[in-house]
Amino acid sequence: MKPTFSKLPLIIGVAGGTSCGKTEIVRTIIDKLNMNTNTNKKSDRQSRIVHLQMHSFYKELNEEQKKLAADGKYNFDHPDATDFEKCAKTLENMMEGNTVEIAKYDMTTSSIVGHDTIEPADVVIIEGILLLYDEKVRNCLSAKLFVENSAEVRLNARLQKYVKEYNRSPISAIEQYTEYVKPAFEEFCRPTKKYADVIIPRGANNSVAIAMIAVNLQEMFRKLVVSSMSNGESSILAENSENIENQEQRPRNGSFRRPASRPH
Repeated sequence: MKPTFSKLPLIIGVAGGTSCGKTEIVRTIIDKLNMNTNTNKKSDRQSRIVHLQMHSFYKELNEEQKKLAADGKYNFDHPDATDFEKCAKTLENMMEGNTVEIAKYDMTTSSIVGHDTIEPADVVIIEGILLLYDEKVRNCLSAKLFVENSAEVRLNARLQKYVKEYNRSPISAIEQYTEYVKPAFEEFCRPTKKYADVIIPRGANNSVAIAMIAVNLQEMFRKLVVSSMSNGESSILAENSENIENQEQRPRNGSFRRPASRPH
């Protein structure tokens, strides 16, 4: 993987079908990056790594659409459900080091329930089923990952999640998957893996691939930190760049650990 841009922030995109393991992989990557960036123990300041999800850019639903969503009959996996223009503009603003407002989306009520203010970050990781669908969004990504998993694993994980977290009946969740989610995956999501820099088979269970990707991203980030410093740009993580380089020279014992599997 090579960074698309020569300055911070590093923007990492993680795409893939429903409940394929995207969120768990993102958390693992964040943990790995934090191992090499939070090295200044004398400082109370935290490294700026931001995790965004594509559902923050769902279009607002009217009352009729909300009723359909409550019955599992609204297709959130169709491109028309997402405001890609807003997503791209938000990422572009983050690339310029600007503060942005990100919608808080309630998956239970299918509605926006407020906004979070996100300060400038050094690393932005965004995940979503159709993250690689839109060209403007793709052009904002320094690295593009696509997570694969079997249909059986994804359906089982989605069923558990939607019944437990969103109070859906098993029948409703299965009908929504069969009628909307699976066809949309085949038509809109699966084809976008051709845009990925790296494809991760077996989802979050592929600990070796995830660890190798994390190391590669660490190196990409380190180079961007060095580039930012040479250009006179300020970064919390740049303050620790010397420690990062020293840490990378140490043996990586135990770096290949298997992440816990969760239904995402």
